[in-house]
Formats: sequence, C-alpha cells, structure tokens
Amino acid sequence: MIRPAIVLAMVAATLGASAAEARRDRWDNDYWEERRENRRDARRAGIIAGAVAGSIASAAARDQAEQRYQECLYATGYDYDCERRLDYDRRDARRSARRSAAIVGSITREIVRD
Repeated sequence: MIRPAIVLAMVAATLGASAAEARRDRWDNDYWEERRENRRDARRAGIIAGAVAGSIASAAARDQAEQRYQECLYATGYDYDCERRLDYDRRDARRSARRSAAIVGSITREIVRD
C-alpha cells in the first residue's frame, strides 16, 4: 500500500525539480519565444481536439435523435409531435456537441500548454 506521505514527497520533489529547471530556462534568450510557440501549439491542439470531440458527439446525438424519431413514427405513424421532438433533439444535439467541444478543447489546451 502506498502511503500518502510518500506520494506527497514524490510530488514535491517533482515540482521542485520542474521549478528549478524553469528558473534556469528563464535566463535563456529563447525562453519567451519558446513559451509563445508552446502556447500557440497548445491553442492549435485544443482547437483540433475540440473539433474532433464535437463532431463525434454531434454524430452520436444526431443518430440517437433519428432513432427516437423512427421509433416515434413506428409507434404512432406520422405525427406532428414526432417532428417537433426531432427538432428539439437536434437542437439539444448541437448544444451538447458545442459544449463537449469547448470542454475538451480547453482541457487539451491546458494540458499541452507549457
């Protein structure tokens, strides 16, 4: 069993080593340029990951909406309520896709940055 004190000591050692390296790198001439490039690359990675996650979430939600629409048509025949429910489901699919894209993109950007 791993003891919490050991884990905390390992985390502190890791943070101390990274802080020392950051101080050492700060005085390099290329420090600010590298940092700007890292942030730009992180933004790009976040945008790409968000777009991929959003398109996957959107496709899954649209398929589910279509399936619910087909079940409604099968159960009731053509009905205005089925059309209205499909429109609501599609709207919810777009919202959830945008939400998941934003969340995944921001998390990816924070992970990749610096």
